[in-house]
Amino acid sequence: MQMYESYSQWKNWRLDFSFSEEDHLYFEKEFAKTVGPGQRVIEIGFGSGAFLSWAKQRGAEVYGVEVQEEIVAAANENGLKAVCQIERLFPYRQDGFDAVVALDVFEHISIEEIPPMLATIEGLLKPSGTLIVRVPNGGSPFGRWHQYGDVTHVNVMTPAKLGQLALATKLRVVEIRNQARVLPSGNLGKKTKAWLLFLMREILNRVLSRIYDFGINKLDQNIVMVLKNTQ
Repeated sequence: MQMYESYSQWKNWRLDFSFSEEDHLYFEKEFAKTVGPGQRVIEIGFGSGAFLSWAKQRGAEVYGVEVQEEIVAAANENGLKAVCQIERLFPYRQDGFDAVVALDVFEHISIEEIPPMLATIEGLLKPSGTLIVRVPNGGSPFGRWHQYGDVTHVNVMTPAKLGQLALATKLRVVEIRNQARVLPSGNLGKKTKAWLLFLMREILNRVLSRIYDFGINKLDQNIVMVLKNTQ
C-alpha cells in the first residue's frame, strides 16, 4: 500500500468523477455492447472514476472497488457506491451483477492473488455474466512501454495466463482483442494522421504475427480479454 500513497497524484487524477470527450468515445467503442440501462456493473480499481461516471450516465447501476480509502470516500461523496474490498459487495449481489470491469488492474495483482480474485468475481456475477479485463499486452513487444512504466506493476499478463488461472472457476475467455482504437478530437488532418497510424499498426500486427508465428495478431500496447461466467 505504501507505493500507492501518492498514486493518484502521480496519475494526475482530479477525482471529480468526470470523463472527457475522448474517454466517452473510447468507452462507447469498448463497452457499449456490455454496459447499458438497468445493468448492474462493478468496476475494480476505478481510479479517477471516469468509467463509473460514464456507465452511470448510460443508465447502469454502478459499484466501484478501490484500495485507496480517500478515493473511495470521494466516490461516495459524489453519489457513487464504492468500497475498499470487493468482498464487501456481496450484500448488494441480489440476483447477480451483469458485468465486472477491470481496467489496468490485473497487472497490479500477484499470480497467487488472481485465482481467489477470479473466484470472488464469479460469485458476484450472474450466470452468463461478463468480466472484461484490460492489461498491458504481455504477449507483445509493444506492451513493455506500459508494463514497465509503473513500479506497482508486479505481474505480466497474457490471454494464455489468464485463461489458465481462470480454470479453477467457471469463467472462460471468450474474446481477445486490442484495446479499442479511437480517433482523437481535433481537425481533419489530425484525425487522418491517426487513422493512417492505426492502419499501419494493424498491418504490422498481422505481419509480425505471421513472421513470428505468435498464434494471435493482437499486438497493440494494451489487450482486452472478455470472460464469460459459464455456471
